[in-house]
Amino acid sequence: SEFYNVVRKLDAWKEDVHWRLLSTKWDAMTVNPELFDVETDSDELTDDTTGAKHAALANEVLEQLEGASLSSTFRLASDAGTVKLDRLVGMLARKEMLSDMIIDFAVRCICDALGDCYALDTYAATFCCPDPPQTRILSMHYVVLPVYLSNIH
Repeated sequence: SEFYNVVRKLDAWKEDVHWRLLSTKWDAMTVNPELFDVETDSDELTDDTTGAKHAALANEVLEQLEGASLSSTFRLASDAGTVKLDRLVGMLARKEMLSDMIIDFAVRCICDALGDCYALDTYAATFCCPDPPQTRILSMHYVVLPVYLSNIH
């Protein structure tokens, strides 16, 4: 019974994502985040092509989510990072707070690109017991802990 409740909530989340992607005014979008521009082939977009590219990327994300289960893992083409769907929406589907996995993923990618930098889980301050790091933190020059000033957790 609990399994079907989680699946039903996951399906509802996918429907919300679908609605959001279709209702976004992509042609009005002129900004392009640089973090994943090479991964998404968006590094040389102009203001007049940005919206169409983001619409295509959004549709690609939607296609990937359509057949995904909670155990699905998504990986960047460069293998720079992975995201598991259960971490992305699983907490929300189980009546917990909305997951910060995408924010956590971006912070980790930035730290990995910098080198000598380790990003703690965004829930470390809230749950107080994050998973033990695979890397010795003492060997890092920087340790990043995302902090929310508005106390949204």
